[in-house]
Amino acid sequence: RELFNLDYSNGTITVYSIHGHKAKQAAQFTPANGVAQGLASDSKGNIYTTLTESGSSPCAACVQVYDDSGTLVRQLDAPTLQGAPGAPDLTDVSVDAHDNVYVSDYGQQAVYFFPHGSTSQGVQIVVQNSQNAASVLAAPNGKHVFVSGGCGFASVRPYTLVKHQYNAGSCFGIGTDRKSVV
Repeated sequence: RELFNLDYSNGTITVYSIHGHKAKQAAQFTPANGVAQGLASDSKGNIYTTLTESGSSPCAACVQVYDDSGTLVRQLDAPTLQGAPGAPDLTDVSVDAHDNVYVSDYGQQAVYFFPHGSTSQGVQIVVQNSQNAASVLAAPNGKHVFVSGGCGFASVRPYTLVKHQYNAGSCFGIGTDRKSVV
């Protein structure tokens, strides 16, 4: 078993190996120039993080995927969405049990996902024109996606997959019982 931590102050990701009741640092790495934002993992132990640094190498805006030793496995470049108010500015990432990779894009005011963690099928839009789409969390089955922003301070809007389209639910505050929204 492993645990991953992102230090937002310097963009460093630390991997801890857990044995018994103790965690021991197994690896530490800093993607790009320390501008990592989001952090997620999949069932294989791959680590996902979002990067945005205009005109930068390795990307201006992308999701990078690492193995648990910190080796880059692949990269998913952010799309440019038609009608978006700004350039991609990725802030968070989530991965469901089907390896769909969900991304919140503050710059384009959208949340979208890469089906099965690949760019070959393009991206699927969860929501566009969602002011302040800052964080995203996908349920393991991918049928519910929770997006912070656009509802006011400390609130979240759920989106539910119905016939290949995500429908917006009512905003709720962070202290709301999850049973009332799902």
